[in-house]
Amino acid sequence: MWRHFDAGLYQFLKNQVYIPLLKAELPTALAIIRNLGTLVAVFGVVLAWHGTRTHYICWVLLSALELIIEKIGKAIWDTASFQEFRKSIGEINTRRVIAVAMIATVMPGIFGVFFFLGVEGVGSTLFETLLMKGAKEFFTGKLDPDSTGFAFAHMILLGYFYNNVCLDFEEAPAAKKDEDAKKKE
Repeated sequence: MWRHFDAGLYQFLKNQVYIPLLKAELPTALAIIRNLGTLVAVFGVVLAWHGTRTHYICWVLLSALELIIEKIGKAIWDTASFQEFRKSIGEINTRRVIAVAMIATVMPGIFGVFFFLGVEGVGSTLFETLLMKGAKEFFTGKLDPDSTGFAFAHMILLGYFYNNVCLDFEEAPAAKKDEDAKKKE
């Protein structure tokens, strides 16, 4: 999201903080520690820029969580066992599994925006009500239309559809390349 929201800040953080800290090759365990340290450095610069008020700290923590979840998802994708699972369920069902898994990155992003754009207290109120209370009601079966459990279920469903649209946008350039290559033949 940052790439498009504040392109200048994104380029600065990427080129002046993130990439220089990741250049050296390290063993896996040290690379993981370095990656987490780099994440702290980048978000430390963000907090130095925006300030260290509670809602900015929550926004940064949710953004970092989102990135960590994405890295874990990529690591899972790269495993032989996931690729075997992928082959056994087919591409359409793999896409469905990915769209469901991506909800874990969409939720921190959504609530991060509430913390960032809202005044002090708005993000935490929405987080506690919609996510914490909503998840509790959802998993205990309280889904009547005026409940937070219903709102939580609605967010999950919309997140699933949103993720499918995002996957379509990611796949569109590749499909166009394939189509263009076939036309040239």
